[in-house]
Amino acid sequence: GDSVTVCTKIYGGIFLDRSKGAPTFLNAGGNYPDAPLTIVIWADAREKFSEKPEVFYKDKNVCITGKISLYKDKPQIVVYFEKQIVAK
Repeated sequence: GDSVTVCTKIYGGIFLDRSKGAPTFLNAGGNYPDAPLTIVIWADAREKFSEKPEVFYKDKNVCITGKISLYKDKPQIVVYFEKQIVAK
């Protein structure tokens, strides 16, 4: 249940504006579907971002702070605030 900080490259992402919850997924550490970590940004959190996360963070090295959870046996971090992702 502790927060961790993971530093890695964002290889790409997608905004699923028509899906339930309108999630944004960022592929950390590799390309989809082989990314070892997925960053999840729900619509209510996305509204607080100054830029489109799937565009702004693509191909950037970042550090993400948050709790790692598993979704379908794959690790993910749900981001609630822009300050949880720091571009390097």
